[in-house]
Amino acid sequence: ENFGPAYSSLGEIYQRTEDYEKSAAAYEKAIQLNPTSFKDHFNLGKVYQAMGEFQKALRAYARACELNPDHLDAHLNAAKCCYGIADYNGALIYCERAERIDPNAIEVQKMLADVYQAQKDYAGVIASYKRVLEIGGDDPEVMLALAVAYLRVEQYESAKELLASVMQIRPDDGTAYQYSGFCHLKLGDIDKAIEDYSKAIQIDDNDWQAHRGLGVAYMSKALRNNDELLRLKAIEQWRISLDIKPD
Repeated sequence: ENFGPAYSSLGEIYQRTEDYEKSAAAYEKAIQLNPTSFKDHFNLGKVYQAMGEFQKALRAYARACELNPDHLDAHLNAAKCCYGIADYNGALIYCERAERIDPNAIEVQKMLADVYQAQKDYAGVIASYKRVLEIGGDDPEVMLALAVAYLRVEQYESAKELLASVMQIRPDDGTAYQYSGFCHLKLGDIDKAIEDYSKAIQIDDNDWQAHRGLGVAYMSKALRNNDELLRLKAIEQWRISLDIKPD
């Protein structure tokens, strides 16, 4: 009964078979018998995290971090659990510790970006995604996310350049064309906005935001040129957008 390693092994067996409740119970017994076991606290955190029990997982990870202050995954997972319970300040603390452990860990930078996003700290989001690109090279998903962050702070030229790169890497990325259309709309290049929104719709005809944006572009040009035909085209695009997204 007082043989801690046996409960630890039992926890591992249940963890591998995804019987998380029994695994957690075994690990709880293991750390009760051996409170300084980093491995058992860390695995208990992983089990509770898999169960969506973020508060309990955080408690286990926090103790694991105390026992092994240089363990990257313990700090990163603690940050994820803080994020899961909307404790963004706590998530930021653990992320910063993880970053000190490994400044080149891409997952840490991505987690930082998520935390900054939740805090509406777009300068932080931009810095984190730029760091991801520095470490890992051109990743269209990250470039797209960075472009959206630039849009949030109205840096349309920066966003436009990134989106152009994304579209070059992934010519069938409708979301990139949709955002590019928005950039050109904001920069006053209505014809290019129409071209990009139309391409987004060509890729995905159910993209209600692209239809809406195309309607705005048509209406802007209609008002500029006093063009009734373009006005009707704008209204038609808005109707399509509402058919797809009635609310």
